[in-house]
Amino acid sequence: MGSIGSGLLRWKQGVVSRIGLEQGLPVPNIHGILEDAQGFFWMPSNRGIIRAARDDLRATAEGAVRKLAYHLFDLNDGMPSVECSSGQQPNCARDSKGRLWFATVKGVAMIDPSGFRPNSVRPSVRIESVVYSEAPQRGNRNNRATRHVASFPETLVLPAGSRGIEIHYAAPSFTSPEKVSFQTSLDGQEVDWGDVGSRRIAYLDEMKPGHHVFRVRAANEDGLWSDLDATLMLSLLPFFWQTKWFQALIIAGIFGMGLLWVYRYKVALERKQASQEAFTRQLIESQEQERNRVASELHDGLGQDLLVMKNRLRMLAEGASPEVSGQLLEISSSTSQAIAEVRKISHALRPTALEQVGLTKGIEWMVEQIAQTSAAKYSTELENIDGLLSAGMEINLYRILQEALNNVMKHSQASEVIVELRKQPKAILASVFDNGRGFDVERMGRKGQLPHGFGFSSMKERSNVLGGQLEFLSAEGKGTRLTLIVPFRQVGK
Repeated sequence: MGSIGSGLLRWKQGVVSRIGLEQGLPVPNIHGILEDAQGFFWMPSNRGIIRAARDDLRATAEGAVRKLAYHLFDLNDGMPSVECSSGQQPNCARDSKGRLWFATVKGVAMIDPSGFRPNSVRPSVRIESVVYSEAPQRGNRNNRATRHVASFPETLVLPAGSRGIEIHYAAPSFTSPEKVSFQTSLDGQEVDWGDVGSRRIAYLDEMKPGHHVFRVRAANEDGLWSDLDATLMLSLLPFFWQTKWFQALIIAGIFGMGLLWVYRYKVALERKQASQEAFTRQLIESQEQERNRVASELHDGLGQDLLVMKNRLRMLAEGASPEVSGQLLEISSSTSQAIAEVRKISHALRPTALEQVGLTKGIEWMVEQIAQTSAAKYSTELENIDGLLSAGMEINLYRILQEALNNVMKHSQASEVIVELRKQPKAILASVFDNGRGFDVERMGRKGQLPHGFGFSSMKERSNVLGGQLEFLSAEGKGTRLTLIVPFRQVGK
């Protein structure tokens, strides 16, 4: 079925397929259809009469071939006009002798299919010349020299910056040269052939530097294609900044700059971290010094004053009446408790046990003191770690365990607490475990990292000074385990 605007439509077994401009039909308007005795369809249109074989039409409709082979009759074949009538039907007819009659806007055209002889000569296509403009010389940017090449080596080399590249080709024909059609391809395969009609020049303005293969083939007026394609090898030289080595150099430079930036960022970050660690270390040392000062003031100042007060109260009680003596002795007893409390606070602020008995015994003594004031059962599994850390580092390990045990007393509601010290080949492993109520680590901080509050930031800072790793494992109702790993490389620092 012919259509206005949609080419040919074929109906077969309830399925409609289409042959349009995309399939090679020269026009979208088909005004009628006649079939001759040789199996050809003759179709009047607004550009002449199209002749195509039924088998070719069937193959195109079914997708067996991509482009339809046809012959287009126009003024060069003797038609009075290429515009065939379309307003009324019938506008074409076949008489008893098999001749075909077509109405045009300038009269009737008659064709005898039996006398029609298709052109069986395949065209011979050749490339005639290449035209291009060279890049302007330095100092004269507006002057481009145009080059015309008519003989070609195996590979035609074009200088860098060539523009306006034209490839001229031809396919001589002694019957209908104006109806010879061409297809071209650049660096493509069979599916990349592009229809260019009767145009005999290919424009390659956007060709990139590198090696290229240009091909062209031709078809005569009856759609018979040339046996051999005309091929031209082209090589467009690049500017130096378009070469692979220059691009590789640029990439290497960018990569190097990136590495330099990463290195400088890493160095700056390490300096910042070192500065922060130095500040933290200095701050902790200042805190320890202040603790020692306060402890000394409590022990040597307030503690001594309370001791003098206690002794005087006892002396006054000896010469006083029984009633007054009892009250003085009661005050003296309270003073003794105050003195004990002051000494306890002083020892907590300045753990003199580290200097007297060493780190391991000092931790054991600290646990015993806490156990005396707690309903929980405390146990220790302590290996001797004396001498593995410097004095400045020992106090940080001691303070971390002290803070952990204070948290257990204040928050855990535990009935059992275990303190461990293990000497590993390259590190000290210290841990505090309780079977208390625990807490949700995911809610308070990502697992494996320190949650906020409970003095954990202070413990983390001290752990950083030690160069160690501090980890909390806990769950609601399942207790808490604090683990500290301190490497030996900190010894002596």
